Amino acid sequence: MRKRYSIGAISFFISLAYYFIPQNISDQTIEIKCNYMAYACGDCYPQYHVQKIVMGKSAETEKIVNTDLLIEFKNEEIYQKLLKETSQCVICYDFYFKGELKKSGQKGYFFVADSVKYELRNNTCCQ
Repeated sequence: MRKRYSIGAISFFISLAYYFIPQNISDQTIEIKCNYMAYACGDCYPQYHVQKIVMGKSAETEKIVNTDLLIEFKNEEIYQKLLKETSQCVICYDFYFKGELKKSGQKGYFFVADSVKYELRNNTCCQ
């Protein structure tokens, strides 16, 4: 009886770890091309729609193409610069995030960005 309890407890803690501790999806840096999604429901945090995997393609990374993804930034400075330079017309840009794709039971897939580049899709977009 004691062995079953130990195995059950270990299984429980492994499940808990999977739920709360993010796992890397790839061992290499990934680059994704996204556009900002502005929903009317007033999400509390910005989400980006993944258009394609630019670098680091695999069966696992391809699962996020055509889905909305939460982007976290390793550096607050990068995020503040991004906001400052694109906030007037954020929906008019393509964003290229480089970093790590992660997954947890709690958040699902999310991206931790080391860097970001952005390009204006159309010069007349927000004029």
